[in-house]
Amino acid sequence: MTMDIKIPILGTMSTVAWSLGDKMRMEAEAMGKKIITWMDNDTEWTYTAEDNTVTIQNRDAKKPSSEQENMKMLDSVTEGYDVFLKKETDQAWYLQCKKNKSNTNKDDPKTMDLVIAKGTYHPISLSARVSGITVTMRDLGFNVNEKEVTFNMADYPGAIIVDQR
Repeated sequence: MTMDIKIPILGTMSTVAWSLGDKMRMEAEAMGKKIITWMDNDTEWTYTAEDNTVTIQNRDAKKPSSEQENMKMLDSVTEGYDVFLKKETDQAWYLQCKKNKSNTNKDDPKTMDLVIAKGTYHPISLSARVSGITVTMRDLGFNVNEKEVTFNMADYPGAIIVDQR
């Protein structure tokens, strides 16, 4: 999936993320720097193209990344929300999810816009605004394979390794 994060003054940053079980890979480009990060329960590998460097760190499995937190918006997306059909086309349903009184989580967005594909019932996109930041998840795909989410040093010959574990 692609995650667009729109931050006032700074603009929009896009991240492409793959997730399979407890593994994740994210690619981001910001201010001319390309960064690729792989994560599993214990370790995080970050490749910085500008420096041709791979930094390896221990990871606190109990502390989810911000991308994992954002992806949680898709889990039980309607739980704690009242859902209304805003618009319908031949290809999709456009839903608005409004936070209801039973949802006491102060960090949950007040509203979310969800687009669902007809036929597959798969999400096409989900947008929410939280603390002035707009997060949009789009281009959601399925069938991620192990190779896409696993760091392989052979793919980065000559890279400098900085092991901080």
